[in-house]
Amino acid sequence: MLTIRTLTYTKLKMAAQLVTSLVGENVILQTALVLLLVFVVTSWFFKTPKNLPPGPRGWPVAGNIFSLAMGHSFKTMTEWAKTYGPVYRIQLGKETMVVLSGYDVMHEALVKRGEDFSSRPDLPVVKLVNPKRLGIITAPFGTPWKEHRKFTLMSLREFGFGKRSLEGKIMEESVALQSEIMKMGNRPFDISRMVQNAVTNVICSIVFGSRFEYNDVKFTQLMDALDRGFANNLLGQLAIFFPILRRVPGIGRGAQLIVDVTATVTAYLREEMDSHKKTFDPNDIRDIIDSYVRETKSREHDDETTFTDEYTEIVLFDLFIAGAETTSTTLYWAFLYMILNPDIQQKVQEEIHSVLGHDKPPSTAHRAQMPYTEAVLTEVGRIGTILPTSVFHATSRDTSFHGYDIPEGTTVLPNLWSVHHDPEHFPNPGKFDPGRFLDAQGRYQRDDHVMPFGIGPRMCLGKQLAEMELFVFFTSLLQHFTFKLPEGAAKPSTTGINGVTHSPKNFELVAEPLATNTCPDVDLYKMAAAQLITSLVGENVILQTALVLLLVFVVTSWFFSTPKNLPPGPRGWPVAGNIFSLAMGHRFLTMTEWAKTYGPVYRIQLGRETMIVLSGYDVIYEALVKRGGDFSSRPNNPLFKILNPERLGIITAPFGTPWKEHRKFTLMSLREFGFGKRSLEGKILEESVALQAEIENIGYKPFDISRMVQNAVTNVICSIVFGCRFEYNDDKFTRLMDALDQGFATNIFGQLAVFFPIFRRVPGLGQGAQIIVDAVGTIKAYIREEMDSHKKTFDSNDIRDLIDSYVRETKSRENDDETTFTDEYTEIVLFDLFIAGAETTSTTLYWAFLYMILNPDIQAKVQVEIHSVLGHDNPPSTAHRAQMPYTEAVLTEVARIGTILPNSVFHATSRDISFHGYHIPEGTTVLPNLWSVHYDPEHFPNPGKFDPGRFLDGQGRYQRDDHVMPFGIGKITFSCFVSRSFVLSNDRDCPRMCLGKQLAEMELFLFFTSLLQHFTFKLPEGAAAPSTTGINGVTHSPKNFKLVAEPLA
Repeated sequence: MLTIRTLTYTKLKMAAQLVTSLVGENVILQTALVLLLVFVVTSWFFKTPKNLPPGPRGWPVAGNIFSLAMGHSFKTMTEWAKTYGPVYRIQLGKETMVVLSGYDVMHEALVKRGEDFSSRPDLPVVKLVNPKRLGIITAPFGTPWKEHRKFTLMSLREFGFGKRSLEGKIMEESVALQSEIMKMGNRPFDISRMVQNAVTNVICSIVFGSRFEYNDVKFTQLMDALDRGFANNLLGQLAIFFPILRRVPGIGRGAQLIVDVTATVTAYLREEMDSHKKTFDPNDIRDIIDSYVRETKSREHDDETTFTDEYTEIVLFDLFIAGAETTSTTLYWAFLYMILNPDIQQKVQEEIHSVLGHDKPPSTAHRAQMPYTEAVLTEVGRIGTILPTSVFHATSRDTSFHGYDIPEGTTVLPNLWSVHHDPEHFPNPGKFDPGRFLDAQGRYQRDDHVMPFGIGPRMCLGKQLAEMELFVFFTSLLQHFTFKLPEGAAKPSTTGINGVTHSPKNFELVAEPLATNTCPDVDLYKMAAAQLITSLVGENVILQTALVLLLVFVVTSWFFSTPKNLPPGPRGWPVAGNIFSLAMGHRFLTMTEWAKTYGPVYRIQLGRETMIVLSGYDVIYEALVKRGGDFSSRPNNPLFKILNPERLGIITAPFGTPWKEHRKFTLMSLREFGFGKRSLEGKILEESVALQAEIENIGYKPFDISRMVQNAVTNVICSIVFGCRFEYNDDKFTRLMDALDQGFATNIFGQLAVFFPIFRRVPGLGQGAQIIVDAVGTIKAYIREEMDSHKKTFDSNDIRDLIDSYVRETKSRENDDETTFTDEYTEIVLFDLFIAGAETTSTTLYWAFLYMILNPDIQAKVQVEIHSVLGHDNPPSTAHRAQMPYTEAVLTEVARIGTILPNSVFHATSRDISFHGYHIPEGTTVLPNLWSVHYDPEHFPNPGKFDPGRFLDGQGRYQRDDHVMPFGIGKITFSCFVSRSFVLSNDRDCPRMCLGKQLAEMELFLFFTSLLQHFTFKLPEGAAAPSTTGINGVTHSPKNFKLVAEPLA
């Protein structure tokens, strides 16, 4: 049987014989035949739809590829725009491409008409690396791309995107990088591979769950593959766009390089995926691969799912490639411009040292304090432009644009270089000038014309990670080194290499370590003391041992010198005290157990800090209600010194006149803006509607509701304090929410660094305290910005929000020399309100939804009650609470079993007191162990069981129980969920009564009932039940879990 190939060959042979017989050796006919052939092929290549934009003429068959490949293609394109306009056409082989030049045209296409230009082209290079067009980077616009992009972004946030936990990984790599640089001494070296190793290790830790040693063989192979893949030349470009040339020796190497690199990286990814599947534990999601394995397993019975191994492999490939190359190339440009501009480098270092000193690690929270450094990095992003024509876009449908018709699937090249090097917007664009992004006062000015991450729906999803890496790596390296040209070396060129990315030509530099000791005399004294001890002790082992024991005794005695007649307590470690016992598990459980041995009033030691623990309802009630005035202050412990060193504001301020005055004024102002009124209910319901819309957008897919709830709750307090609400995807709002997340998470290292300040300078250990400092810094910076804005627009006849109230009061007292109504005090009060109003209520709601999905029968009863009172459409009001006893009981049980502040906010004695036969000095820290009350088996049998029936009588009526005191005690329904202060029946009972009680009760009731009115929340199909063991940070919160929201008819 003849094959198709044989038949085709036979026909071609017959055609050749026919042509030969007709033409013979006639030169004219031969020439005519060749010209006809060229015409036919060229016409076939260049047949284009009508009314496309104009453009430069190209070569037959090749089009414009030679013009673009001979130099820097983006510079050539920028020049062509001067002739053909901001929208024009080029030809690469058969491929017609539309080039967009200039900011206005690009913004119009990619933002205003983003969906029209949101796809990706099916180019030859894409067919080489991703023939099925899966993944995120090169996938076309559509449902699979949207679904995977959203899931990947959620997973990245779960593993630290925009959070301090990720900064820790970056700092870990920065320390490793500094160590590598130190090994070079004063020798010239090329820093590019070192930087690439460090940056790649960050993405490896997120995707694979581990980092590599820089000399690891497998890691080196991956790095080599990246280097090869991101280098290209004219022959490579020819072979990519003209597949016929791939079989030509020499010419086809460019395309084969990309194929080989892709194979090397994907082979490693498959190996990691297989390894992860074998060790997969749904209760221990280690990294992005585990997230995808979990999601793939949850959808394995869905025939239409795109969550397959094949799709996952391409997504991971995209993350690895994008996360490794672009940031390291940007840093390479940064170090090039630093050695070429030593005066600029020096100004950056001065700013770094003024903010951080020589030892404090940088954090993105410091960015607001480093405007010059921020301007330098922005200028690097502009002048380097590592993706001059971005990632190629494509039209997602037939589009009319600027009078031209552009068919669906047409490749679109946004020429970012034309924006970044536009002399109209950036005079002398080839000059490195950070001053472009600073105002006259030296404040950083963001400029939308700098867009290194692209714009529109296809904006890089790794933007936050890249910004964190750039800032942390750059500042930490310049904090410790000055980078210089090698002595006698010629200046390296700033003309880049035009490969897949636009990177500098290789150059060498010298890294000169900076002296970190600002007081050299101290070292001299240390050396002298050491020499004296050495001369006295010598090599005598007995004397050496005695000296060590003496030192331990002196330090331990100093740490544990305590007044007489304090309560008893558990023994602790020398110097550390009980911190290890408390940090190893849930400290409130340990404290509850200790009470069985040492009684309801006992002592613990955290470093030098002596603390009194109160356990059980009777003791806590006696101390905080009957003797409220004695226990109403706040301690000046290391944690509060970090948060509020001058002890201003409301939450952490000591008991006294300033605190009373500001508390009273704040409460009056809050009432003015709706506290306890229906007008505030409207704001809460507005947020509830927005929250419902976010949930509806998820559909029936599993999702984590925590951030959505936190956004909604925070927006309520924002509307009161700042006078506005945010869109949930607003960049500034996202940074604030990330700061909240960071500030409320800690671990044993954080606790060590908080209570032992000496550890804050130890790499790794100091991270916990630094997390809190940076989160506080981020939030306070935004508050100052809002205060400045409010002052400029202040109108005494139009008081818009709480800030305006404080501005008005401050102005009225500006001639009072003793006033505490200052900007500094106002800032702390607003900080207290924002922190308290954002975190605790959302955490309580997160517990509520956890227990709803774990107890569907209880959820159904709540919904029956809601619908019987409200129906399906009538919005809830706090006036309905009396009609919903079961719902009220459920919320009370959530507060009891969740106990989000198990030890409340630390109290302190306001004077020397005698309590239960013990003497407690003024200023002693007091910890009310609320967990011991909420989980008292004598009062709440089987306390670990979620049982709303505890708060209902025989007729189903709600029964208030004073033993439920999540943040204090008093005559309330389910206490205060906003402030960290205690809630009591009146100010006489305890001056620390929560001033946000009414807002908290309104939010909990309205959000909870409105969501259960419209959705049933369920466990994802096949998913394991999430744990009810919480995370022990600043608050006691659930471990992250996912649910499905099923809309109710």
